[in-house]
Amino acid sequence: MSIAFLALVLAARAQAVPPPPPPVAVVVPPSALPAPDPARVAAADKLLGAMGIERQYDTLLGGMVPIMTAQLTTQLRDNVNISPALRTRLSDEAARKAFHAMLSDEVVKEFRARYAEMRRLTAIEYAREFTLADLTALNDFYSSPVGQRALVAMPQLQARLIPMGMRVGMEAGQAALATTMKRQVEDGVKPPRT
Repeated sequence: MSIAFLALVLAARAQAVPPPPPPVAVVVPPSALPAPDPARVAAADKLLGAMGIERQYDTLLGGMVPIMTAQLTTQLRDNVNISPALRTRLSDEAARKAFHAMLSDEVVKEFRARYAEMRRLTAIEYAREFTLADLTALNDFYSSPVGQRALVAMPQLQARLIPMGMRVGMEAGQAALATTMKRQVEDGVKPPRT
């Protein structure tokens, strides 16, 4: 999922406008696909090393874990099937923050313990997608100074683009909602009461 698309979805949610449904795609489970050539998997793994895939996983975790653990903490606090003692603790702001911090640390540890498996599976998917020549060319690029610079710059660029994507998404959502409501009125359908 691209950062710009994510920003558009978040902006739409912020405006209480539900995002459009995702396009229907046929997803074939990886286990149903043929195993890729081991030489391609090795080349893909080499590429992932040049790309610093573990740093990328850390970057993803840095953005994902706070959101995920905050949602989990809130869901636990509001879940009537959780022990009353834990729900009471999670209702206290200081205890909730401590629980959230502990949960965040544990999630990061659990993810990092799975990096080798994630890298192995990622290499297999890259090997399925790219030819050996493609993987070699990509490795050459990402091993070069400009490729290494791109790996460092891309997350920074994406971070700067998120606010722009959110602003544009909010503006687009508001304009689309206004146009749709106007068209509904023109067609004789009253807009819902807000």
